Amino acid sequence: LLRLDTAPASSIAVACSKARTAARLRRSSRELGESLRARGADIGWYADPRLTGWSGGVPVIVGGTVVGAVAVSGLSEDDDVELAALGVAAATAGATP
Repeated sequence: LLRLDTAPASSIAVACSKARTAARLRRSSRELGESLRARGADIGWYADPRLTGWSGGVPVIVGGTVVGAVAVSGLSEDDDVELAALGVAAATAGATP
């Protein structure tokens, strides 16, 4: 976990939920949110209060296996996604597929 000095403390729990969502479901938290909204579904159906449909969580996949996730919280959704994708790229640089 890395939190910038200017980031609100509340972003810690949100980022952790985004990362958990991405790793557990093997897709971005944004994809989950969009899928739920398109179906008019409620995230409560997953019965896990630590999942979220907010954008910013991206799974880290190496060789078809989820090895973790990177999540960013505290900026706009698009900025969170962009920075998380950069984090995944850095984390997987040099990894064997």
